[in-house]
Amino acid sequence: MRNFANAKKRNRESGYGLVFAAFGLVVLLGAAGLSVDMGYLRYQRRLMQSAADSAALAGAAQLGAGAGFAAAQLAAGNDAQLNGFQDGATVDGGTVSVSATQTTINGNGNTLQVQITNSYQTFFMRALGGAFSTVAVSTTATAQYIGGRGCIFALTGGSGINVAANVNVPNCNVISNQDITGGGSITAAAIGAHGNSSVTATPAAINGTLQTSDPLSYLPGQGTGGGCTNIDWDGTKNVNGAQTLGPGLYCEIVFEPAKGGGGRRGRGGTPAFSQDVTFRPGTYVITGGGGLSFHGTGRVSGNGVTFYLAAGSVNFGTRQQIQLSAPTDVPYAGILFFQPTGNNNTATINGSNGSFLQGALYFPNATLTMNGAGNNAQYMVLVAKSLNINTSVNFPSDYGSLLNGSPIRTASLIQ
Repeated sequence: MRNFANAKKRNRESGYGLVFAAFGLVVLLGAAGLSVDMGYLRYQRRLMQSAADSAALAGAAQLGAGAGFAAAQLAAGNDAQLNGFQDGATVDGGTVSVSATQTTINGNGNTLQVQITNSYQTFFMRALGGAFSTVAVSTTATAQYIGGRGCIFALTGGSGINVAANVNVPNCNVISNQDITGGGSITAAAIGAHGNSSVTATPAAINGTLQTSDPLSYLPGQGTGGGCTNIDWDGTKNVNGAQTLGPGLYCEIVFEPAKGGGGRRGRGGTPAFSQDVTFRPGTYVITGGGGLSFHGTGRVSGNGVTFYLAAGSVNFGTRQQIQLSAPTDVPYAGILFFQPTGNNNTATINGSNGSFLQGALYFPNATLTMNGAGNNAQYMVLVAKSLNINTSVNFPSDYGSLLNGSPIRTASLIQ
């Protein structure tokens, strides 16, 4: 009898154990399912947050450029779409909402808030009831245009900034997406290198900074179709003396000594023929391999000019006095040289005493080497894939002549 009672008790305990085991298994599976759903939702939220951040920055940059709210809203929407969140589109069963609102924070009205919302279907949480079958996820980002204080940039993919002289730009930032090297010195408002900086720097350079995007990527390109005018004068074609050129489409613009007899020698030789060349205001589009080249003597001047180098390179000799300034109005306000990413030819800037280049020198996929013409301007902006500075550079970053200030469009996330 006792054995029978014990056996019955053991069976009852085994049954309780099975019940508890089954219950524990259900709880365990539920927790695992909840973890899967929560991880999935967190992942989607990260994607949405990145898209909102990027969209807010794009829109705020437009506000800073004076384009207005409609353009900022369009830029934010297009940017969000590029990151996979198009307003009104269906993503994972939910309808995406992308909204932008212009606001004012700390007195700055060039501030844009972007909100992205979508509903996601769950995998396991729906077993808890219909209310958990879909979950709404919403993110916001606020970006503000804070004005362009950067003036010297070496972009991603190049060799950074190499400084062999003294750079004195106390009112702007110097930024390298690689290293900053050389035996020279830099004085600036701030100095940052994604890699390391080995130059003498005031203030001390910050290493390991985040890489910056191309600050002039918003600039519109130029058409290069149609016939072009060829200017290739070498002193043998009776072109001594003053010359005046107007804006338009050029195969090349080359003034240099003849490469041979007649008492005229190649580049670097003497004597060289002399020419004063004046560029009238406007945009000069150059489509041929000769590019823009001056290797004689005399003065090259122009106010309100932009040179768009679809092909060829910029090359100024050591005896040529160069005095050029950028336009003050759109579409190229503050832009002196614009070499698009499809052209990777190295630009070499020399220039005799009294030379200056006032404006942005923009070579996003090329090396820019400065051997002269680094002084006497109210402002300069140097943007290149790689940047070699072998001459003193000194300017106050005074953008008072430009209606919208610096051409650098800088927006920062603030919330």
